[in-house]
Amino acid sequence: MKKKNKKENNTKESNDTSNLKILRVQDPKDFKVKPLHENLPQLPALVLMISPVKTGKSTIISNLLLNESFYGPDFFENVHIISNTINNDLTSRFLAERFDVEDNYNDEMIVNLLETQKSYEKKDQPEIALILDDVLGSIKKTAEVNMLATRFRHYNIKMLFKNELLSLFCANHTANFF
Repeated sequence: MKKKNKKENNTKESNDTSNLKILRVQDPKDFKVKPLHENLPQLPALVLMISPVKTGKSTIISNLLLNESFYGPDFFENVHIISNTINNDLTSRFLAERFDVEDNYNDEMIVNLLETQKSYEKKDQPEIALILDDVLGSIKKTAEVNMLATRFRHYNIKMLFKNELLSLFCANHTANFF
């Protein structure tokens, strides 16, 4: 009978993947955790709402951001809403009263938001919700927000894109959505 040398045994053991267990990387001790209902998207999350006109998308966003049973108005430290239609939409009037709202998109908004977030130490960055409502048709493929769709969590930004047509979302959005 042939004896197996130690090298053969080690190789065989290292190829055995049945005992592999991936461990979660522990959060830092001062990591902020806010309790959320299990049915809400766990943050950070890129959420796409795709539904026809007049199906309640604005009502859902209003509830997510204003209703204490959901995230509520104080869950995020800052909420930025960019919406081409918010000033013409009665459903969103309470969002416009409560949060920072712009009625058109430009890349400078995203650049400024990222610069502000970078000015903080990571642990001190405010938690931000960024809502883009009916603006995707007016955003170019090279827009800053398209880059942000793949990197938002690194800036402590939570995002929600809302639109009626899936075809208006770029690949960066659909590859990273909840």
